[in-house]
Amino acid sequence: MRRKIIILLTVVLAFVFVTWWWAGLEADSEKGLPNPQIQGGPLSTFVQETLTSEGYLRFVPVLKPVAAEAAPYLSRGLRHKDTLVNTLYVKLWPKLPSAFRRRLSKPTLAKDVRLRAVVLLRELGWPARAAIPDLIERLSDKDSEVSLHATIALGNIGPAANSSLPTLEMLLHSKLDDVRVYSAQAAWKITKEAEPSLSTLESVLAQTNTSFRWAAAAFLGDMGPAARPAIPVLAQAAHDSDEDVASLALQALASVGADSLPTLTNVLTAPAPALRISAAVALGRLGPKAKEAASMLTNLLQDNATGSPLFWGHLSVRPEKADWAAPDADNPSTLFRFRPKKVGDAAAEALARIYSP
Repeated sequence: MRRKIIILLTVVLAFVFVTWWWAGLEADSEKGLPNPQIQGGPLSTFVQETLTSEGYLRFVPVLKPVAAEAAPYLSRGLRHKDTLVNTLYVKLWPKLPSAFRRRLSKPTLAKDVRLRAVVLLRELGWPARAAIPDLIERLSDKDSEVSLHATIALGNIGPAANSSLPTLEMLLHSKLDDVRVYSAQAAWKITKEAEPSLSTLESVLAQTNTSFRWAAAAFLGDMGPAARPAIPVLAQAAHDSDEDVASLALQALASVGADSLPTLTNVLTAPAPALRISAAVALGRLGPKAKEAASMLTNLLQDNATGSPLFWGHLSVRPEKADWAAPDADNPSTLFRFRPKKVGDAAAEALARIYSP
């Protein structure tokens, strides 16, 4: 008897939850929001199914062509709040007979819906700018993962998200280093003004007790020549005992400009093969400006030691190669590790870039 009551209660809760969800999406449609057909059904339905799918990221390519139209429906996902009905539905779901589970939508916690919505908006970039107000609200989400991805999403939207700057600038003073570095990156991408992002990233990189120094180095590299005042702290990080931090600092120095040449050439003699490779790649990025390092790179052509350094940049078709073109919405920078390669091969590639027409 008790089991039947539980099943009946669960079915009622499921009906209430599903009805509430669909009513919300239909209300948006009734308000005049565009609801084009996508993969044989309304966009609102597609978004609802995407936000309840564990494999939601695979739908990013489908949503990109209709990003502007999808943004309002994803914003509804951002506004989902945890309710007793939804929480009970999630808890009772595993206890339901399989016959019931086949006929009902699998429940999803509201915080998971918000996370999926914010990650999708992060991937859609500036065309999803209609979601800016809700993304700003999510900067204070009680789920830290949601708030962090909201920060990244606002940065990816760019200048249109300037209304988020007051909140982002407050987050620059957070006690959490990940919040500080991602807020600094977002503020830079929105304003293209060095400060206060530059000082924040320099401060985090100079610390020795945080796991986000890699991000500070990578994001300073994204700032390019605007990060020239950070050359001293990047040069110090290029000799860091953490090889991943050192490698990312080397790449950032190359992005800053030829002023970093002395540091890059010094690292060509580093004991770690991965750092010699990273320094060679960085010199290659400088192209003809790095001709002073050509003789040292030539001396490394017979260096058969192998390494696998960490990088921040764009992946090409071949994962072991990097495309160092300027960032864009369709090819955002990402963290990746080179496949093991010889130092000599990296030196040869750098020389080819230096002497390229």
